[in-house]
Amino acid sequence: MYTYSDLEKDILSLKKTEREIIGASTLDKNIYALHKGEGKSRVLIHGAIHAREFLTAKLLIELLKDYDGSLPLTVIPMVNPDGVDLCNLGLDSIYDKSRRDYLYSVNGKSSDFTLWKANANAVDLNVNFDAGFGKGKLNLTYPAPENYIGEKPFSERESIALKSITEKNRYSLTVSYHSRGEVLYYGYENIVRYKEQVNKIADKLGYQPLLSKGSHGGYKDWYTLNFSGLGITVETGLDNASYPLSDKVFEKMLKDNKDILAFYAETASEIGKI
Repeated sequence: MYTYSDLEKDILSLKKTEREIIGASTLDKNIYALHKGEGKSRVLIHGAIHAREFLTAKLLIELLKDYDGSLPLTVIPMVNPDGVDLCNLGLDSIYDKSRRDYLYSVNGKSSDFTLWKANANAVDLNVNFDAGFGKGKLNLTYPAPENYIGEKPFSERESIALKSITEKNRYSLTVSYHSRGEVLYYGYENIVRYKEQVNKIADKLGYQPLLSKGSHGGYKDWYTLNFSGLGITVETGLDNASYPLSDKVFEKMLKDNKDILAFYAETASEIGKI
């Protein structure tokens, strides 16, 4: 388990880290960007955009605790705090009865939200970006625990927050953390850039680099379509692991990603000079 409350406690314990609130979730929880290092950050790393992948938030916090490099970086550990709490705490995390009833209905009248991916509006945030919106094979046009695209691109507060900070800072490298698979996805449709850097990052992680095929509406897709840098998705965690991911799986995630933040910052600096 790793909740929004756990995140806030961990943030307070971080040293030499600037906290920025970049927006609020559907249920008014803060979405935090954490800045570390000196100067203007060229890399943005985010996690927990999918509720059941909440361990990516814990992973990024642990990696940030160990980061003592001088190169600047920005980490948004939990893009979807409402969904994370719903996944971990169930309907008890929702104070409004009408929303509890709505989410209960969307979830097939089940109180088990351990496989939930969406936010508190039942929108899958990683198909809510304006890049081939609604063209994904699994996309849904009605509220669901996963794959619902929303009424329009950027209909959700959480995706707007991620969009706004990206447009403001125009990063050279963006890294979207998901779980599971131990693979690295790059590219969007016919756009492929910085293959050398992709391979170096994949080698560092020990993950297989794969060109995205059939992906639409994701943050990486939108970034790749609209910016000149490198956007990647890192699927960490064993592919055959079941949700909720175990402590043993998390330990391997942490081991795989040891010192990776410094590598991302260096890669972003390199890309910025090309």
